[in-house]
Amino acid sequence: LTVDWSLGSLFERELRLGRLIARQVHITQRPAAAPRPAPVPFDSLQLPFRVSTPFAVAQITWDGPALPSLSDLTGSYVLDSKEHKLYISKVAISSGNYSLNARLQALAPMALSAQLHGSVLTALPGGGGNVTAQAQAKLHGTLAGRDAALTLQATLRPTANAARTDAMQASLSAR
Repeated sequence: LTVDWSLGSLFERELRLGRLIARQVHITQRPAAAPRPAPVPFDSLQLPFRVSTPFAVAQITWDGPALPSLSDLTGSYVLDSKEHKLYISKVAISSGNYSLNARLQALAPMALSAQLHGSVLTALPGGGGNVTAQAQAKLHGTLAGRDAALTLQATLRPTANAARTDAMQASLSAR
């Protein structure tokens, strides 16, 4: 793990990391020792200081059920006094590469806006070869309050230069 940070920025109520780099992150889920009370929805993710850091993780692995491998995660995170901003310029998940741009208000109604773009190479059923598909998803809504709701719209389409453009297509809308 490599962390570069500026001590002087703490006096200005800011945690400014020059870089945060990890070769490997391993996640282990441990069972709870005792039953936990039901979670209560939160209405604030505010911190008493600003945060700013670019980050990179070469590989993420975990114990437990089989999950896709994650590698080459790079991006940046910023928290100002009003909003969390997460930009993932690249993450490789199995045979795909993705990027994410997300914003979340720190206080209620905690408006969320996220856009995901990806490209995935997949095999066609029945030995029909491989096709590269483009994935896009948009998630918008609020996380706090009585009217909290999220709307998701996602599409998966073969690239324009795919040999078979009828190979696969999907559209999803959810609320």
